[in-house]
Amino acid sequence: MARGTALGLEAKAIMTRGELVPDELMYGIVADRLREVDCRCGFVLDGFPRTAAQAGWLDAFLEKEVFDNFDAKADTKSEKPKKCPLIVIQLLVDYNQLLLRIAGRRSCPTCGRLYNIHSQPPLVDAVCDVDGSKLVIREDDREEVISERLATYERQTKPGSGLLPWAAAPDCDQCGSHGGRGYDADFGVIDSHCVGGC
Repeated sequence: MARGTALGLEAKAIMTRGELVPDELMYGIVADRLREVDCRCGFVLDGFPRTAAQAGWLDAFLEKEVFDNFDAKADTKSEKPKKCPLIVIQLLVDYNQLLLRIAGRRSCPTCGRLYNIHSQPPLVDAVCDVDGSKLVIREDDREEVISERLATYERQTKPGSGLLPWAAAPDCDQCGSHGGRGYDADFGVIDSHCVGGC
């Protein structure tokens, strides 16, 4: 969306209404991005896949566009490269904590600095510490929009989440604390699924 592509702008309009972006549109956005040169050495997807159908699409996409191409470039005399497993990290956040985090976000329209009125407020209410601009709330950060998105998640995404190949489910109820675990512990879980050096 930040790059202003046609697909990104279409997705932005849907998210602003508090709706989840349809799978077919997400597939196009993700496929376009993963075909970029900077993704050839690896990538992290945040918020995708959210459903078993999306995970299946991603698996097929990687098989066709990443692993097949990699195999074709490999030396035919050598062993085929190992495939990395699809690793999905699920962050479990309390509903009320999530509302506080998202609905509390404010941003400066001039310098782009982010604040949270609950956990990282500006020195002066509703004013940017850096340039004095009046802080704004993004349309999709309004509580009524967030509530609809979370309700849609409960209806559409959560029921199928048990089908995804979760590598870990860190408890992130406490803002920024990872439930007392460090980030190293989470990376350790990821590394344990990539035995042999993916």
